[in-house]
Order: sequence, then C-alpha cells, then structure tokens
Amino acid sequence: MTTLVVGFRLGNDTTGRQATVLVTESGVLHRAQGICGKRPRFSQPEPSIALTSRNPAFKGEHPLARPIGKLREHHAGYTKKGYSSALIPPTVVRLNVEEHPRLA
Repeated sequence: MTTLVVGFRLGNDTTGRQATVLVTESGVLHRAQGICGKRPRFSQPEPSIALTSRNPAFKGEHPLARPIGKLREHHAGYTKKGYSSALIPPTVVRLNVEEHPRLA
C-alpha cells in the first residue's frame, strides 16, 4: 500500500536551520525542524479537524481542505522568517508506506 504526501523542506542559510512540513492523504499535518545535519525536533501530528471534530459544522468538509491551507501558511511563515533555500521544493510524492493515522 502507498501513501500520497504533499510537502516541502526549507532551509535558513543564516542560522543553519531547516524546516519540513507535509500533509498525508488522510489529512494529517506533520512538522519537523532543527539544525541542518542534526536530528530534527518533531511536532505532534495534527489530524484534520474534519475527521476529529464532533461539531456538525465540519460535517461534509473535505479532510484535506484545512491541512493544505495550513501547509501554505507554514510555507509563507517560514519564508518570512528567512527560510529561503528550497531544500525540497513544494512537491507531491507517493511513499511505499501504509498510513495508520491516530485520531485524537
């Protein structure tokens, strides 16, 4: 089984730091950041609110809508903070891993 992933990795040449953000096809946002060449610090995976909320206002919302919006926000935010080197430009890949998201 495979998993479709959308994401990017940006680097800050001044500080020597990098940031990676990606969204899986189930709607889970993953982030990692740290010094280039060192083990990154991972944030808690953020499942789509459309999958986890019991609020009827989110019923029928596509589970990728908000995570893709957050992916764009993170890209803009990191770019404003000086992360201008595209280590992995925004891309879509299919990984040979089966995703089993844990919903909150």
